[in-house]
Amino acid sequence: MKLGLAFGLLVAILIGIGFLGLSRMDQINANLEGVLGRRWGKLHVAREALAYSSRNSRITMEVFLLNDKRLIDPLLSQRAENTQKISELVVKLEEQSDSPEEKQALAAVKGTRRPYVTSYLRALHLLVDEKQHDAARAVMLQETTPALFRYHDAWGTTSCSSRWTRWTRRPKTAERIMPGFAFLLWR
Repeated sequence: MKLGLAFGLLVAILIGIGFLGLSRMDQINANLEGVLGRRWGKLHVAREALAYSSRNSRITMEVFLLNDKRLIDPLLSQRAENTQKISELVVKLEEQSDSPEEKQALAAVKGTRRPYVTSYLRALHLLVDEKQHDAARAVMLQETTPALFRYHDAWGTTSCSSRWTRWTRRPKTAERIMPGFAFLLWR
Protein backbone atom coordinates (compact mmCIF):
# COMPACT_ATOMS: atom_id res chain seq x y z
CA MET A 1 0.00 0.00 0.00
CA LYS A 2 2.81 2.42 0.79
CA LEU A 3 4.40 1.57 -2.51
CA GLY A 4 1.17 2.29 -4.40
CA LEU A 5 0.72 5.57 -2.53
CA ALA A 6 4.33 6.63 -3.29
CA PHE A 7 3.92 5.65 -6.94
CA GLY A 8 0.63 7.58 -7.16
CA LEU A 9 2.26 10.64 -5.59
CA LEU A 10 5.16 10.40 -8.05
CA VAL A 11 2.74 10.20 -11.00
CA ALA A 12 0.79 13.19 -9.67
CA ILE A 13 4.00 15.23 -9.31
CA LEU A 14 5.06 14.31 -12.86
CA ILE A 15 1.65 15.27 -14.23
CA GLY A 16 1.81 18.60 -12.33
CA ILE A 17 5.32 19.36 -13.62
CA GLY A 18 4.28 18.41 -17.15
CA PHE A 19 1.24 20.66 -16.92
CA LEU A 20 3.34 23.59 -15.63
CA GLY A 21 5.91 23.02 -18.39
CA LEU A 22 3.28 22.95 -21.12
CA SER A 23 1.59 26.02 -19.66
CA ARG A 24 4.87 27.96 -19.64
CA MET A 25 5.69 26.85 -23.19
CA ASP A 26 2.26 28.12 -24.29
CA GLN A 27 2.98 31.52 -22.69
CA ILE A 28 6.40 31.71 -24.35
CA ASN A 29 4.87 30.81 -27.72
CA ALA A 30 2.20 33.50 -27.35
CA ASN A 31 4.83 36.12 -26.45
CA LEU A 32 7.00 35.09 -29.38
CA GLU A 33 4.09 35.31 -31.81
CA GLY A 34 3.26 38.79 -30.51
CA VAL A 35 6.82 40.05 -30.89
CA LEU A 36 7.31 38.48 -34.32
CA GLY A 37 3.94 39.79 -35.49
CA ARG A 38 4.86 43.37 -34.55
CA ARG A 39 8.31 43.15 -36.06
CA TRP A 40 7.02 41.50 -39.22
CA GLY A 41 4.56 44.36 -39.64
CA LYS A 42 7.34 46.93 -39.25
CA LEU A 43 9.54 45.02 -41.66
CA HIS A 44 6.76 44.96 -44.25
CA VAL A 45 6.22 48.72 -43.94
CA ALA A 46 9.96 49.43 -44.22
CA ARG A 47 10.34 47.25 -47.31
CA GLU A 48 7.30 48.86 -48.91
CA ALA A 49 8.78 52.34 -48.38
CA LEU A 50 12.09 51.21 -49.85
CA ALA A 51 10.28 49.71 -52.86
CA TYR A 52 8.51 53.04 -53.52
CA SER A 53 11.86 54.80 -53.28
CA SER A 54 13.37 52.43 -55.84
CA ARG A 55 10.41 53.08 -58.14
CA ASN A 56 10.99 56.81 -57.81
CA SER A 57 14.64 56.33 -58.79
CA ARG A 58 13.56 54.49 -61.93
CA ILE A 59 10.94 57.14 -62.73
CA THR A 60 13.51 59.91 -62.36
CA MET A 61 15.84 58.07 -64.73
CA GLU A 62 13.02 57.63 -67.26
CA VAL A 63 12.20 61.34 -67.10
CA PHE A 64 15.82 62.14 -67.95
CA LEU A 65 15.65 59.84 -70.94
CA LEU A 66 12.36 61.12 -72.36
CA ASN A 67 11.76 64.25 -74.38
CA ASP A 68 7.98 64.03 -74.84
CA LYS A 69 6.11 66.11 -72.22
CA ARG A 70 3.02 63.90 -72.65
CA LEU A 71 5.05 60.92 -71.42
CA ILE A 72 6.86 62.83 -68.69
CA ASP A 73 3.80 64.29 -66.93
CA PRO A 74 2.24 60.95 -65.88
CA LEU A 75 5.63 59.81 -64.60
CA LEU A 76 6.01 62.95 -62.51
CA SER A 77 2.52 62.43 -61.14
CA GLN A 78 3.35 58.84 -60.21
CA ARG A 79 6.60 59.97 -58.59
CA ALA A 80 4.71 62.51 -56.47
CA GLU A 81 2.22 59.81 -55.38
CA ASN A 82 5.08 57.48 -54.47
CA THR A 83 6.78 60.23 -52.47
CA GLN A 84 3.56 60.83 -50.54
CA LYS A 85 3.21 57.10 -49.84
CA ILE A 86 6.79 56.95 -48.56
CA SER A 87 6.06 59.85 -46.20
CA GLU A 88 2.95 58.08 -44.91
CA LEU A 89 4.87 54.85 -44.39
CA VAL A 90 7.63 56.64 -42.47
CA VAL A 91 4.99 58.21 -40.21
CA LYS A 92 3.47 54.76 -39.71
CA LEU A 93 6.88 53.37 -38.73
CA GLU A 94 7.37 56.24 -36.30
CA GLU A 95 4.08 55.41 -34.63
CA GLN A 96 5.09 51.75 -34.33
CA SER A 97 8.60 52.41 -33.02
CA ASP A 98 9.08 50.86 -29.61
CA SER A 99 12.72 51.40 -28.78
CA PRO A 100 15.17 54.30 -28.83
CA GLU A 101 17.20 52.39 -31.46
CA GLU A 102 14.23 52.28 -33.80
CA LYS A 103 13.54 55.97 -33.30
CA GLN A 104 17.19 56.78 -33.94
CA ALA A 105 17.20 54.64 -37.08
CA LEU A 106 14.11 56.40 -38.43
CA ALA A 107 15.71 59.75 -37.67
CA ALA A 108 18.68 58.66 -39.81
CA VAL A 109 16.34 57.64 -42.64
CA LYS A 110 14.46 60.93 -42.46
CA GLY A 111 17.71 62.87 -42.25
CA THR A 112 19.11 61.27 -45.40
CA ARG A 113 15.79 61.37 -47.24
CA ARG A 114 15.41 65.13 -47.04
CA PRO A 115 18.59 66.01 -49.02
CA TYR A 116 17.89 63.24 -51.54
CA VAL A 117 14.35 64.41 -52.27
CA THR A 118 15.43 68.05 -52.39
CA SER A 119 18.22 67.31 -54.87
CA TYR A 120 16.16 65.16 -57.23
CA LEU A 121 13.32 67.69 -57.18
CA ARG A 122 15.83 70.40 -58.06
CA ALA A 123 17.26 68.29 -60.88
CA LEU A 124 13.79 67.58 -62.24
CA HIS A 125 12.90 71.27 -62.05
CA LEU A 126 16.03 72.18 -63.99
CA LEU A 127 15.31 69.51 -66.58
CA VAL A 128 11.54 69.79 -67.05
CA ASP A 129 10.69 73.39 -66.21
CA GLU A 130 13.84 75.31 -67.09
CA LYS A 131 15.09 72.99 -69.87
CA GLN A 132 18.64 73.16 -68.51
CA HIS A 133 19.70 69.62 -69.33
CA ASP A 134 23.38 70.00 -68.49
CA ALA A 135 22.70 71.64 -65.12
CA ALA A 136 20.13 68.97 -64.29
CA ARG A 137 22.60 66.21 -65.16
CA ALA A 138 25.26 67.83 -63.02
CA VAL A 139 22.89 67.95 -60.05
CA MET A 140 21.95 64.31 -60.59
CA LEU A 141 25.57 63.18 -60.71
CA GLN A 142 27.04 65.41 -58.02
CA GLU A 143 24.20 65.63 -55.51
CA THR A 144 21.34 63.25 -56.14
CA THR A 145 23.30 60.05 -56.74
CA PRO A 146 25.41 60.30 -53.56
CA ALA A 147 22.30 61.35 -51.61
CA LEU A 148 20.43 58.32 -52.98
CA PHE A 149 23.22 56.00 -51.84
CA ARG A 150 23.17 57.52 -48.34
CA TYR A 151 19.38 57.32 -48.17
CA HIS A 152 19.20 53.67 -49.23
CA ASP A 153 22.10 52.83 -46.92
CA ALA A 154 20.17 54.39 -44.05
CA TRP A 155 17.25 52.07 -44.81
CA GLY A 156 19.57 49.10 -45.15
CA THR A 157 21.90 49.59 -42.24
CA THR A 158 19.65 51.18 -39.68
CA SER A 159 16.13 50.18 -40.66
CA CYS A 160 14.43 50.49 -37.33
CA SER A 161 17.28 48.79 -35.50
CA SER A 162 19.99 46.45 -36.57
CA ARG A 163 17.63 43.53 -36.03
CA TRP A 164 15.98 44.35 -39.38
CA THR A 165 19.17 44.92 -41.35
CA ARG A 166 19.48 41.56 -43.04
CA TRP A 167 15.87 41.69 -44.24
CA THR A 168 15.45 45.30 -45.33
CA ARG A 169 18.74 45.76 -47.15
CA ARG A 170 18.17 45.29 -50.81
CA PRO A 171 21.63 44.45 -52.04
CA LYS A 172 22.95 47.22 -54.18
CA THR A 173 19.59 48.45 -55.50
CA ALA A 174 20.88 51.93 -56.17
CA GLU A 175 24.27 50.62 -57.19
CA ARG A 176 22.67 48.59 -59.99
CA ILE A 177 20.59 51.46 -61.33
CA MET A 178 22.85 54.48 -61.05
CA PRO A 179 25.94 53.45 -63.09
CA GLY A 180 23.75 52.99 -66.14
CA PHE A 181 22.06 56.26 -65.34
CA ALA A 182 25.42 58.03 -65.03
CA PHE A 183 26.52 56.56 -68.38
CA LEU A 184 23.37 57.85 -70.06
CA LEU A 185 23.84 61.31 -68.58
CA TRP A 186 27.40 61.65 -69.85
CA ARG A 187 26.93 60.17 -73.31
